[in-house]
Amino acid sequence: MASRSVEQIVDEQVRTWQASKTSTPKKEEKKPVITVSRETGTGGQLWAQELAKYLGFDFFDQELVHKMSENEKISESLMRSLDERGSSIIQEWLTAFSEHFWPDHYLKQLVHVVGTITQHGQAVIVGRGAQFIIPDESCISIRVVAPTKYKFKNLAKEQGISEAKAEKQITKEDSERRAFIRKYFYTDIADPHNYDITLNLKTTSFQTAIKSIATMVEDKKS
Repeated sequence: MASRSVEQIVDEQVRTWQASKTSTPKKEEKKPVITVSRETGTGGQLWAQELAKYLGFDFFDQELVHKMSENEKISESLMRSLDERGSSIIQEWLTAFSEHFWPDHYLKQLVHVVGTITQHGQAVIVGRGAQFIIPDESCISIRVVAPTKYKFKNLAKEQGISEAKAEKQITKEDSERRAFIRKYFYTDIADPHNYDITLNLKTTSFQTAIKSIATMVEDKKS
């Protein structure tokens, strides 16, 4: 994301959505969004990128979603890409959220961003608790895990650091993610009941995991 600003990325995404709208109309079908929650060091983000590429879906990583949610002008720009019906649906989501959570400014912006992506469909979103925002019928939620020692070695190799430093980074990042989910969604990020499927990327290859999710996408569309 260093080579392009968030504004440039959003402008490009909005143009892509607009072009899709004006293309030859196709039979209306469900367009699920895939959410990926991952433990640090599993390779979950790289796997999510590969999944999006395989499916031909848009890809939104945690950092991008966070930056879009922090910037009100950007989230408003995204919302303008929706028609009146799509905007109304997101407002309904916010109303429903108010009954169960206390949506501060950031959470409202996050709902706007995740909601807009969901209304356009066919996307993979990593992190930010997106699975707790999107209705079950529009979402396939995935949790990516791996054994502790595997994560230490994997992150150390990926970043060229010692396993001791990798352990500290994993502990810190996973703690921050747990705190974020607890603060905004009052639940445990690691609870398997919060996901449709849990993948262990030590015992499951990228391709096998991708093909399993692709099958779930087809089932969701039917």
